Amino acid sequence: VAAGALTGGVPQRKIGSYTQQAPMIDDLKHIAKPGDVLLFKGSRGMHMEWVLEGFLRNDTEENRK
Repeated sequence: VAAGALTGGVPQRKIGSYTQQAPMIDDLKHIAKPGDVLLFKGSRGMHMEWVLEGFLRNDTEENRK
């Protein structure tokens, strides 16, 4: 999907690919702004429902250290 987005003209800096949930959650919390619309899509193995729950929680990896 990332390669297709790049081929389709999406700038590299706007494309993310993750193998772990915590970095994805933290990046989303830093990138998303009020009024943005986010689509959460991923494999069942990635447990995107956990990513959504983590995104909605008021903590970041920095705060957990």
